[in-house]
Amino acid sequence: MKTTSTPVPSIDRTSANAPARPVTNPGAVPAAAVSDRRAEARAARRAVVVMPFGPGLYDGFEHATMTDCSLHGVGLWMDHPLAPGTHFFLKLKLATVALAVYAVKHCEPCDGGHHIGAAFSHVVGNEDRDGAADRIYEALLALPTIEALPE
Repeated sequence: MKTTSTPVPSIDRTSANAPARPVTNPGAVPAAAVSDRRAEARAARRAVVVMPFGPGLYDGFEHATMTDCSLHGVGLWMDHPLAPGTHFFLKLKLATVALAVYAVKHCEPCDGGHHIGAAFSHVVGNEDRDGAADRIYEALLALPTIEALPE
């Protein structure tokens, strides 16, 4: 069977001819940038101290295992779940003690505990907040490593 193809007409997408589209989320990160994040350098297996906060969540600081991190977020292993949308402090030593605020994006049962993925939000308790994500990432990398995760 012989097929023929019809040429596809070109479409002028200049701003004068492009249809107006409403901006639904002006702060959204382009999909290409999100996929590029997966290629960022990451660190693994470090003990951290976290404190979930919000209505009904105050239990104080607790230990967790950081399974990976990047400039944009952390992966934690904890023995209990944190619901997506929950915020938590991650305590770090910068020039002074600082609390990095993260928002839980996902939580999955894993190895007798829960793997939690969270996005970096901001820093509280530190005077110099410019370049905070870089300084937080460097401080996470400077933490001592853990040789073995729970199995």
